Amino acid sequence: KGWKAELLLFTVTFIWGGTFVFTKIGLGSTTPSLYVAIRFFIALILSLLIFGKHLKNAKKQTLKNGLILGRLLYTSDAADDLLCVDLGGRRI
Repeated sequence: KGWKAELLLFTVTFIWGGTFVFTKIGLGSTTPSLYVAIRFFIALILSLLIFGKHLKNAKKQTLKNGLILGRLLYTSDAADDLLCVDLGGRRI
């Protein structure tokens, strides 16, 4: 059972580390806001496919809190990507 947890941790770390490459490529061809919007849209579709049946039983307050947290995450992610594109007036 321990090796499964380590394999999952390695997989998540590998995917997370790989996103930096995709972020650099994506920010080279689009604006930070559009890039983040596309990422969030893909995450929404995947989340609905995986967890959609559980949303029927969710409380309204839970959904409202999720929307608030999602907006905060979107704003911070967009700001982070904006800094990656235009740090001191130069592209990195």
